[in-house]
Amino acid sequence: MERQKVTYNKAGVKALEKVREVIDSFGLPLIRARKFNGILNAIEMQIEDYEYADDVVEALDKALLALAGKYASDMRYAELERALAEFERRLGRKRRHSFMD
Repeated sequence: MERQKVTYNKAGVKALEKVREVIDSFGLPLIRARKFNGILNAIEMQIEDYEYADDVVEALDKALLALAGKYASDMRYAELERALAEFERRLGRKRRHSFMD
């Protein structure tokens, strides 16, 4: 069996940094912050080897927004929307529709 070389998607993972920063700015207690961190880690695991499914990443983006709707102010929610849109743009993904619909 031949091994395939796996390349780490450093730029994709770096693009997620702003999303993490926005979520950190929510100032949540650790027990609540872990909910967001679990989703962020799942996104990172999806994109880190370049072989991710758009629909999975989109579902995780929506999960972050749904969770933020419960724990973040309207202003912080809007910041997260912008950070996720920038993350998607930096991944170079073309969407037929917005995950923020």
